Parts: sequence; C-alpha cells; structure tokens
Amino acid sequence: GNPGNWELYHNNSYSFGTVDPTAWQHLVATFNNDTITLYMDGVEILNQSVPNGTVNSIEIYKFGVNRAGNTHFSGVIDEVQIWEAALNAEEVSDVHDEIVWICPGFNTTNNSVAFVEQRFEIDSDFSEHVWVIDGYSMRDGWMEGDWWLEVEAFDQSGNTISLNRSEERGFSDDWQLRQLRFRPHANTSEFAVRQVVELSEGTYNGSVFFDTLNLYPIRPHFEWLDGSIAETAVSTGGRTFVMNSSYGQSLISDLLDDGVSGVKGYVYEPYLSAVSNPEQLLSCYANGYTMSECYAASNTFLSWMGTVIGDPKMAAYSDRLHDINISEVTIPNRLSVGTNGSIEILLENLAPGVANGHLEIRERLNNVLLANTTMSIPGGNDAGSRLILPVNITPSRIGFTELLIRWIPDDSSPERVLDNNLKTIQMDINGPPMIDDFTCSTTTATRGGIVICQAEVSDDFGVASATLSWKYNGSNESFTPTTATTLNNGLLWKASIVLPIDAPLDRVDLHWIVYDFQNQTSEVWWDSAFQIIDASASWYGVHVSDVDLEPWQGFSSPTQGSQGWIRGQQHVLTACVVDVDHDNLTETPTIFVDGIEISKPIQSSSSGSKTCYQSTWTPEVGGALEPVVIALHVGGIEWSNRSLTPDDLPPQAELKIFDKEYLDGGRDEIVIELIDPDDPDAIYVLNSSILWPGAGLQYIEGSTVTAPPDLEVGDAKITSQILDGKWAGMEWSWTRPVFLTPPEISAPILCKSDMVSEQFIRGESGTVWIGIVDTRPVDNIGIKLIAGPNTERMLPSVFFEEMIPPPECTPGTGLETQYFRVLIEDSSLRDLPLSAVQLTVYVRDIDSTIGISPTLEFTLLGSEPTLDFSAMPSQFTSGNQSTLIVQINDLDGLANMECSILIKDQDDITLYSQLYMPMADGLWTLDWTPPGTNENNHTLYFACLDETSLSVTESMLIRAEAGLLTIVNEQNTTQQGEGDESFTFLIGIILGGFFIIVALTSVLYSRDKEELIEESNHIPDEVWSNQNRDHSQERLAEMAGISESESKEWTDEQLLGAGWTQEQINLYRFEQHTKANPEDDILSIFEEE
Repeated sequence: GNPGNWELYHNNSYSFGTVDPTAWQHLVATFNNDTITLYMDGVEILNQSVPNGTVNSIEIYKFGVNRAGNTHFSGVIDEVQIWEAALNAEEVSDVHDEIVWICPGFNTTNNSVAFVEQRFEIDSDFSEHVWVIDGYSMRDGWMEGDWWLEVEAFDQSGNTISLNRSEERGFSDDWQLRQLRFRPHANTSEFAVRQVVELSEGTYNGSVFFDTLNLYPIRPHFEWLDGSIAETAVSTGGRTFVMNSSYGQSLISDLLDDGVSGVKGYVYEPYLSAVSNPEQLLSCYANGYTMSECYAASNTFLSWMGTVIGDPKMAAYSDRLHDINISEVTIPNRLSVGTNGSIEILLENLAPGVANGHLEIRERLNNVLLANTTMSIPGGNDAGSRLILPVNITPSRIGFTELLIRWIPDDSSPERVLDNNLKTIQMDINGPPMIDDFTCSTTTATRGGIVICQAEVSDDFGVASATLSWKYNGSNESFTPTTATTLNNGLLWKASIVLPIDAPLDRVDLHWIVYDFQNQTSEVWWDSAFQIIDASASWYGVHVSDVDLEPWQGFSSPTQGSQGWIRGQQHVLTACVVDVDHDNLTETPTIFVDGIEISKPIQSSSSGSKTCYQSTWTPEVGGALEPVVIALHVGGIEWSNRSLTPDDLPPQAELKIFDKEYLDGGRDEIVIELIDPDDPDAIYVLNSSILWPGAGLQYIEGSTVTAPPDLEVGDAKITSQILDGKWAGMEWSWTRPVFLTPPEISAPILCKSDMVSEQFIRGESGTVWIGIVDTRPVDNIGIKLIAGPNTERMLPSVFFEEMIPPPECTPGTGLETQYFRVLIEDSSLRDLPLSAVQLTVYVRDIDSTIGISPTLEFTLLGSEPTLDFSAMPSQFTSGNQSTLIVQINDLDGLANMECSILIKDQDDITLYSQLYMPMADGLWTLDWTPPGTNENNHTLYFACLDETSLSVTESMLIRAEAGLLTIVNEQNTTQQGEGDESFTFLIGIILGGFFIIVALTSVLYSRDKEELIEESNHIPDEVWSNQNRDHSQERLAEMAGISESESKEWTDEQLLGAGWTQEQINLYRFEQHTKANPEDDILSIFEEE
C-alpha cells in the first residue's frame, strides 16, 4: 500500500515528503523568528511563517507516532539529535553528510556478492547419507543485504555434480542461524561449503561476521520395533518417497527405510499447529488406541499438509484398554435437599482391560460435587465386570435438577471409548414446606372459648401433616400439641384451641410445624398470638323473627328492620347469652309481651360459650294495630325491653330477571309477580314501565323487553303500580344492576381545640368528626342522644360539612374515607341531665340509604357561671348614689343558682352583703352610695354557685372620689338630703344587713343536716336542685366572707378613720341602743326574704 508521508504536526501539519521504505531518510525541522524550515536528506523542503507558540511551546515531543498515539511508524529510528539553537541550511547539510566524515573513502555498494569457502573430502563411510549444515551470521554497521549457506558437490574428477543452497536471510544486529539439509550425489567425493552475502542499497560502512559452521551426516541410531510410530517436524519431509531425493523431500521414506511401522510427514509448510503433540500422540498409542486415533487426537490440523503412512488400525497396546459403560441410573425414592438419599447405577466393563478410576456425581448447575467413589472393575471377560452400585448423595438445591454421573479413569488405566462414560438424569428435588401465612380467628379470647388458627403452606409435592402447639406466654410449661386438618389439598391447615374455663388471663404463644411426604419440616413461632380475657354473662335480645334483621348471631342487640310484627303470623322470639359457665337449668330467661309471660323458652342452640333460647308468639288475627312491649327478664333483672309496632300487610311485588342479575336491553325477560298474603285470590291490574338510562321511558307489555335506542351504561329503574282495588296507587320500583349499601360510618370522635375529648360542656356548641365509606353523596346527617333510660333526643338534621379533620381527631382507617365535621348546637344538650351521654350518628345518602355509626359515649358536664362587670359605672363619688350592675351568665341556665354579694371598704369593714338568686335575665343591680366624703377604695366581692355545684368568685375595686360635705338637718334624722343624711340612713341599712347576714350564717350552720335524698341512677332536676342546700349556703357564706369574727364592736376612732362623720356615728350608736331584740328582727327579715 501507500507508505505515507513524513509530517511535522501540531494543530496543523507540515509535510517533508513521501516515505521511502527501502532506504534511510534524514529529517530535520528548525524554528527561528516565527519561521519553520523542513529538510529531508539535507535538502530544504519547506520554509513557512507560523505563529509564535505553536511549535516551540509544547511540553511533549513524540517521534514516529501520530498525535492521538494510536498509529506508530513501522521501522527504525536512529541518531535523534536536539539542538538548542536553530541550524542553518549549511549546518543541516553537514549533519546529513556525517557518514562521509566517518568513512571518507567509502560511499556505497549495491548488489555485490561475497563469500567465504571451505573444502571438505567425504569419507566412504559417510556416503549415501543425508547431510545437515548450519551456521551463524551477524552484521556490524550500516550493512544491508541477505546471506545464505550453500554446498557444492564434486566427483573424483573435480566436476560439479550437485549444488544445494539454503534459503536467504536478511542481515541482523544479532546472531542468526541458517540450516540446510541435503542429500549429495552418490558419486560425491568432496564438498565446497560456502557462507555467502549479497550487499544491497543502503550499505555504507560495516562488517559481516560468520561463526560456528557445522556439517555432519544423518545416520540412523534407532532399532525400530514392529508397531512403532514416529512424527516429524520437517516442512517437506513427506513430499516424495524417492530415495536420494534432495533435502527435506524424503524424510518419511528414510524413516520407513530405517524400520518404523507408522510415520507422519508433510508435503509443505504444516505450521506447528499441524504437528502432533508428542505427549498426546505417544501416550495415546501407549494406552492402546489405534495409530489413526492417536494421530487424530494429537493435533487439530490433521489434514493440513500432512501425510500418515501405516496401518490405521495398528494398536500395539490394545490389551490395556478398558471401556466402562454407565448403562442405567435409577432413583428408588424422591430426594430432598440437604438430606442424604440414594441412587442406583448400573455399570459394565466392555473391554478386556481392568478399569481403575472413580465414579463422580455432580449437579449440572454450579457443578456441585455430590459423590466421588473410587472403584476397580474387572475386565469384561471376568466375573464382576457388570454390577449395580448404590451411591449416597445429598442434593444441594431445590427444584428441577440434572445430575451428571461420570466415570473418570485413572491415568494408569487408559480407555478408548468415552461416550458411554457419562449418564444424566433429571429429577425434581424436594424442599422443605413453606409456611406462607398464619392467622387466628381473634386477637382476644374468653376463657372456655375456642380459637381457630390456620396456616397457609406450600410444597412442591404436598404436605402430609401439620401440628399446632400452644402454651401460656411466659410460662415454663411445655407446648400442648393439636393436630391440624386440611380441606384444601394440604395448602390450608386449621386447628382449634379449646381454652380451659380456668385459664389464666394471659397471652398465648403458638408454634406451627408442618411435614411433607419426605418428612421435611418447617416451623414458625408466634408469641402473644392472642389475649385470654375473662368471660361474663351478657344477655342479648329479644330478637323477633320477620321483624328484626337476619341473620342475628346472638352477640349484639337485634336491629329492627323496616317491617313490624304481623297479625296471625307466628314469630320466633330468641334470646342469647354469652357465658362460658352458663347453667341452662337455673339461668333460663323469661319473655313478656305487654306484661304477659309467654310460653317458657327452651334451649335452641349452644355453641361454645353462647347459648340461645327460643319461644314462639303468634299475635291474634284481627287484633288492634297497636305497639307491644317485649321485655327480657333473667333472675329478676330486666335485661332489655323493646316496643314493636305492627304492620298491616300490603301486597308485595317481586321482580324476576331470568338467567341473570342485570339488564342488557336485548330481550330481557322481566316478570313482576304480585303476592297478597291477606287476599291471595285477588286480581290486580298493573301498569309497569322501565326507565332506561339514556333511552328514556318504555312500558312493559310482555315478558320480553328490548330497550329503545340510545341506551347508556347506568341504572335502569323499573316501576310497577296497582291501578284498581284497595291498594290502588301502590307502586314498586327497582333499580338494576346497582346494589346499594348503607353508608359505613366510623366511630364518631368528639373534638375540642383539635384534640380528642371525652367531655362536653352543656350549653356550648361542639364538633363531632366522622368518617364515611360510601360511593353515594351524603344527603342528611342526624344525631340521636341518649342520656339514660328515659332521656332520648333525636336531632333529625344537623349542620355538617366535608372537611379534612385535625390529625388527632381523624376517625376511621383513612382508606377511601370521606371526613365530615358535624356541628352540635349549644341548645342541643342544654336540657339533658349531667351524666354519661351516648351519641349515635345517622347518615342518609342521596338514595335514602341510612347508615348508623357506632355509639360515642362522653360525659356531659355543667358549665361554670361567669360574671360580667362591663356595665359597671366607670366613676364613683363618695356620698353620691350610683347603680352597681353585674351580669350573671351560665351556659346551661341560671335555675337554682345562688349568689353572695359583699362590699367592703379599704379597712375590711363590710358595707353591704346580700344572698341573691338570679332571675332569668341574670342581671343584678344595686343603688348604692359610697359612705363618707373622702376619697376611698371599696371592694365588691361577688360569688355564685349553680345547681351543678360549679362556682365563680370575682372581685372588683371601686374607687370613690372625694365628695362635698353638707349640713345635716337635725330635725329630721330619718331623712337624708343630697348630703350626709342619706349617707347616715344608708349606713343604718348596711349595719342592719350586716347583722342579718350574721344571723343567717348562724342559722345555716345550725340547720339540721338530716334531710337526705335517696339517689337512684338518675336524680330528677327538682330533687337535685334542693339537695345539699345547707352545704351550698355554707359555701356561699364562706365565699361572701361572712364569719363570726365580723360581729366585733367598732370604736368611734375606727369609724372616723374610715371616713365617717360624727353625725353618722351618733346616728349609728342611737340605732344600736334602741334595738331591743336585734336577733329576732334578723330572723324575721330572713323569713321574709
């Protein structure tokens, strides 16, 4: 191909010229003053200006390789020189002509031949033999050319009779060997041996050296035995079988002539890959294989230039061979992973030699060794050459597995036929069973109850048995086993645990263990699987058949359906008790209907701890359509009572769609049957129609209906109406194929300040959160409140809105749940007694389907009263009358509330006191004049106690400014004007009130406390309001600050210091003196109060 160009390359390339692969070339590049100059063989090739920094600022210089570093110059680089200053053209020429300085008298030589020669006379003993000559050569200096060996043969007359020449070889700086094999003419008597060189272009100065020239004849030195074989590595040793042919042509014939029985030669260059591996060739033949098998086995290029001479079936050592045939492999029993098992192998020796080796069994996947058995099997003609061998193996993997059973002979026991040494077998290895899941029927179980537990297992070949064991958590007792049974082909195993009646209230630990048919096991432990709780007797019922919803399991109160009881129809009354130690002889129930005991109930069923009793009740035909009360009594205790309303049985219509539960609009067979239990022979005229979604209204005139066009996916409404008779106008409608279910409501959560609350303040509004799982929109929400057996309130509609609840108040599971905030108005619970309240939420969707929530139970608390002083005057003046105003509030009402009012001056002198029962408006007022004329501070103390014993106590500072002093008219001491006379009268009233309060306090403390009110589960309001009144009076007196210590006598100095005038003090002393029996006056005033 194109040898390419010499280039200087950075970002751009600059060419020197074409590469001459036959000669040395001298390249020079200089850079000076932004000019680059290129020289080749001393001649300037390029002179070009380039930017500074392109070729003189490179960190790495490379020679003989491209910039990418992936293409290299295929040649020799010599005499690399780098100058620190740019050379001019003359200096470059001098460098190129440096060889002339070294050897001025020698220029070059081309195609010149030179040789060295030596003559050698042949001894007669060496005639008719092949000769071999070899020698070495090496160059030194600038020498180019080839060299070879040649031998010229002469007869006794000195005539040339043959010339043999080796192949040429180029000069090298290292010693090189050249060989020549030749067969001289039979009349040869003398050799002329030469080492020849031919110098070519590029030779300037140097030397060629020859050394170690050897010439020797090839003489046979083997004594070949019959059956011996040989291999050659000579290129053309098998080209001819003519004796005395030239070198390399008749080696095969020479060896056959020497006595070998079989030999391989080559007609051309065979390459080493075509030459037989002597280790394989000779060992194969020595192990009894035929000549053809060994030559074929010892190289992969048998036909490449090769020629084999000899008998192909020749086998000198065939009696050493054995031939093991693995005839059959059987597995008596299924194998399991990790478990020792056995397989049986049928072996036979088909050859005469004794077989020594070992039998190996492996899994194909991952080549896992399962067994290795050393064996010696007699020859095929001897006893014992055929045997059945059992081998123990332990599989390492589960599932489909392929086993490799292989006979491996020892090196000393050769075998020719190997195809029958391997046998495979496929099988499914069994693994231990797997326990996929395990559950129990409950997480809490009562003593004496039964708990059903199940385990889901899987196994490739089936599970034989399973055992469930249990014990009390934390006990030292051993597990109690229970045999499990299966109804699902061994995939689902169930076992029952019967808890003793005296079982401890502890948790139960479980242990499952399963066995497959190969006795493989798997086990699992489950700690604290369920809790044992105490069982108590709980009666449920009475359930009325055909009235209450079915089925009724007997574990909860029956739910009344939409129908009432029917006259003339027998109803089965059922009551159930859940009690593990129930006695059916002494604890039988009694059922009353409107106070009349019906027939004695008999035991109808008993399952575990549940026992049910049944009786029958047949209302009189034609009786009054009035509600009846059905009550359940056991042991003198009424467990329940219900009021049930009868129904006047109307005709019933039934819709039937044959062969399916839906409509498709294509010849739907629709039949409407009318049944009247009261008048079965009555004939009614019906008008029936169907409203198709999207298709409109269609009248049903036969049993087969085809929908009009434009039918859409949805719900079809079928309507049927009676046109005549008593029930004219009665109509039925059905919707297909939609199945409506009542809304599923979570347990309500009472929420206050975004936190769950179990208390409700009466008179406040509140929020209840519920979660609803329903595909239908909610139309209405109502609330039912029960505060005892006789207090029930139904709120048919309350305000609600769909919102996201606070995290702490989120009800339900949250899966596909809509959350609603239900508002309870402040008036809803105002009239309910303070007690535990049960709240039930009723949700009706747009299909009028009603769902009932679980019961929310909370405690209804009374609200604390509050006092509002905001209407109080902002300014007071001593001696001037003002009106004190206090608003008394209580969210749950002011009924039976009592208040104590006390006014004291800054010296803690009581100026006014009062026991006050607020009216409905809760407004307390008092026209009051601050005493004196000086600036004083007074304190108003106000305390109230409501009927729920909740109280409030507050005080208010009254700052009275200084007033004007007026002269008192002594002619009229009982009347006050605008000055101190009214003040003096007020002081008298205050002192009189003070003594009234003292007397009242003493009366309250001395009241007889033997008045008792017998409390039941519910105390009527009027009783509650009067109970402990003496205690409330004591608390009011205490809150008002009334005590015996306040009856002390005040001196004139103390009164003057409190701001009294002397005239007021004189009037006060006179009134004290003129009162003959103040205690009787106080008592009479208290009675009037």
